[in-house]
Amino acid sequence: MTALTVWGRASTIGGVSEERSVTGRITGGHSFDDVERKLPIGGVPVNFDHTSQRRGEVAFVEISDSGAVNVVVVLDSDELSHVEEDIYFSPEWLLRGVGVEESFRVARTAELRSVALTTDPGNHGPRPVRWRTGSILRAADRANWPVSFRSVDPLLGRAASFLEQHPVGGCRQIVDRRDDQMLAWMTHQQRHTPDLNSYGRGEMMIRPGGRIISVR
Repeated sequence: MTALTVWGRASTIGGVSEERSVTGRITGGHSFDDVERKLPIGGVPVNFDHTSQRRGEVAFVEISDSGAVNVVVVLDSDELSHVEEDIYFSPEWLLRGVGVEESFRVARTAELRSVALTTDPGNHGPRPVRWRTGSILRAADRANWPVSFRSVDPLLGRAASFLEQHPVGGCRQIVDRRDDQMLAWMTHQQRHTPDLNSYGRGEMMIRPGGRIISVR
């Protein structure tokens, strides 16, 4: 069977997802303030329509600088490519925090447990996934893709670069691009912000945007 690499946005930190009964009635909803960076040791399985049958695995997960949770998965077959309707990611989360047992809740953190592919996602503002024949996990398959795939599909390019740097071990950690943004911002501040310690004012805390929020 021919593998299929599928990628797109799965969720958004702070976004809202509704929960529905088998008849389509809304029974609850959830959101979360942050995402656990570590992933299950055995990997994150992929299924169709939230069934228990494993159809593939998650190869790469990142949090964008805007808080979007982007996912790249590899399916064991290319049957999805024959579906004419739009397909969406629908992740399954383990929520942690006060009041997570309520019907409508906002969790402190969420842990990614599996990812479903469905035509009817519960998260608001979903975007259809995209796919390419072959497995991003195999160098031979990536070699058959156009040279321009990294620039044409930046998420796929970042995933390929990450997998080339980490060829073994599987997807065990979510890449948080917000960390890169903060590191770049801090480096800029270190280069361009005067050292108030030299003026006897102690340490200064600044949040992105440059406004001083406290001086100790």
